[in-house]
Amino acid sequence: MFDTKIVIQVIASTMSLLGIVLGIFFTWKANKRSKYIEIITNQTIKNMLFLRENASCFSALTRPEIINSDAINNYKFQLMQASVNIESIMKYRFDKEREIINIVRRMTKLALRYYDKPNKEIEKDLRLLNEKFYMLISVYDYSDWQYIKAQVKTRPFKEFPDYDVIYAKQKKLFEESNKPIKW
Repeated sequence: MFDTKIVIQVIASTMSLLGIVLGIFFTWKANKRSKYIEIITNQTIKNMLFLRENASCFSALTRPEIINSDAINNYKFQLMQASVNIESIMKYRFDKEREIINIVRRMTKLALRYYDKPNKEIEKDLRLLNEKFYMLISVYDYSDWQYIKAQVKTRPFKEFPDYDVIYAKQKKLFEESNKPIKW
């Protein structure tokens, strides 16, 4: 009987110790996942804000009113810097991002031509491309924000939100919305 008590105590102690070890392991695993989500979310938000800042700067630098003004020193450098910053955050292997890169490049080339030799035809093309750029960035940016929110609410790699689904839904909603007035 004495041996049975010891065996029961050993089993109970082992179970308690196993419970403590498993508790520590699962706490560590949950903290690791939370930390991972926090790091990814923070970096995604930084990328989004970087893109917003450079997209607004680029949009301003490609407006004929700005190009024709003497207010900007080193215009060509600032324009190229804004366009390269946008390109650096975009990944050309994705259709939506490649479309933005392509429009940025077309607008940059047009803006440089307009800077060197202004004319009404280039001005008209710049305004049309600027409007298209604004719409693309608006949908992309808002979809990115929705994606970040969905990503934070789900478990990574398992219930991962599909950016293309979010983008398609937001694009449809943007297309159905009233557009802002033209410049």
